Amino acid sequence: LLDASPFGNHGTLTNGPAWGGGPNRLALSFDGTDDFVSVADSASLDITGPISIPLWLNLTSYGDDNSSLVVKTSDGAMGHGAADTTYEFGFRTGLDFRISDGVTASIVTGSKFGVSLGEWTHLVAVWDGTTATNGMRIYRNGTVLYQGDSAITSIQSTTHNLVLNNPGDFAFLGLIDEVMIFNISLNASEIT
Repeated sequence: LLDASPFGNHGTLTNGPAWGGGPNRLALSFDGTDDFVSVADSASLDITGPISIPLWLNLTSYGDDNSSLVVKTSDGAMGHGAADTTYEFGFRTGLDFRISDGVTASIVTGSKFGVSLGEWTHLVAVWDGTTATNGMRIYRNGTVLYQGDSAITSIQSTTHNLVLNNPGDFAFLGLIDEVMIFNISLNASEIT
């Protein structure tokens, strides 16, 4: 998987994610079993301040809890404690966005049913880098879907790889496209 950014964060496809039709180009199709993409750790992925993670998603099934879309954790899975987590965006008990400073995790979550099955949805997870009210947000198609406060002031830097989809028992079934990670907090006008 080639990274279009100047950082060269290319990914390795494992266990056969396939190419399918995306909203703008080709998307990666995951079978809900064991396929994933791993991107080696790099300085550009060790974001400690504001962060935004936009992506396009087309779910075939809601599947199991703990299905990761984009994670930087010790083993690429959702739902770890604060010490093993850098940032996560996926489905835990709902649609979750989690960041950690290594001691404390901050989470914004809402119903996974906020994402419709069988249609392309633009999702963006954002943290503004502060503990301000509603500084963590999840946008759906340009509108704030869920929001909450952060209890931390920086995200821990780790050597964990970045992973698309959970390589374990909780893989999601569907397509993902145009995953990006920014070290800024995108505002509403930049998202729409």
